[in-house]
Amino acid sequence: MKNTLLALLALTTLASAQTTAIARLESTAHNRAHGTVWFIQQKDDRLRVVAHIIGLPANSSHGFHLHQVWKSAAIDLGALKADDFGVADLDVVLPGPKVAELMQRPVTLHAGDSEISANMAVGTVREADAKAMAEMPSQATFGGVKKP
Repeated sequence: MKNTLLALLALTTLASAQTTAIARLESTAHNRAHGTVWFIQQKDDRLRVVAHIIGLPANSSHGFHLHQVWKSAAIDLGALKADDFGVADLDVVLPGPKVAELMQRPVTLHAGDSEISANMAVGTVREADAKAMAEMPSQATFGGVKKP
């Protein structure tokens, strides 16, 4: 019993210390959109979300959500707007949740502006390693916002 409690305490400590996560979005059938979403816990407990998506229709808008589980209520990550080349970048800071609470949650990119439109790309939030964080676009890409 004592060992079980110690193991649970250690897991809780690891989860609470998690400060970065990543979701690799893969295109759904008949779509080309794919990319990466980085989640970074800020010192003030807010959540920074950085995304780089390619393969979108030029000059299109897309709903972008983090779900509790598939087909459930979602946190709006902001509207993605593709440029002339079908590339969309996002860098927003949200009031929460904490990165540790995001693990295994689905991220969806929708074909239209709303959550009810078809999914163009989907992924699952996972722990980010140093290599994954190094792939995050430079601050110049996002108007001077610095990497954590």
